[in-house]
Amino acid sequence: MVTRHGAGRPSLRRQIQIQRWLVLPAGVMTERDPTAESPGSTRAYRISDVARAVGVSTHALRAWERRYGTVEPRRTKGGSRRYDAEQIERLKALKKLTDLGHTISQVTRLSREELERLFARGAELSQSR
Repeated sequence: MVTRHGAGRPSLRRQIQIQRWLVLPAGVMTERDPTAESPGSTRAYRISDVARAVGVSTHALRAWERRYGTVEPRRTKGGSRRYDAEQIERLKALKKLTDLGHTISQVTRLSREELERLFARGAELSQSR
């Protein structure tokens, strides 16, 4: 059996793209996606990249969407999911809260402001210990 060198790994160019958007603050993401369907739409990310950034599997992301309605990613004409920066930030926040012991079903219904308050309370509790 013949296998490609580096099979299963993203190309160096793709790795650099992933690293670049992981490091930038949320407000800095202003690049345009050349495959975007509508003019002026912001950068869109594939489910594999989002799962890696959030720290969950693609299977878990799909389950969170289906069962709890965590986010509703845009779909391409072919049906692939495309996430924007705001959705990624929400998923990261939900993941952090689940790591702190909250269930996804509890935190998925919370607004952005409620999530921030929950984080603030958690930070206060950890500092008082």
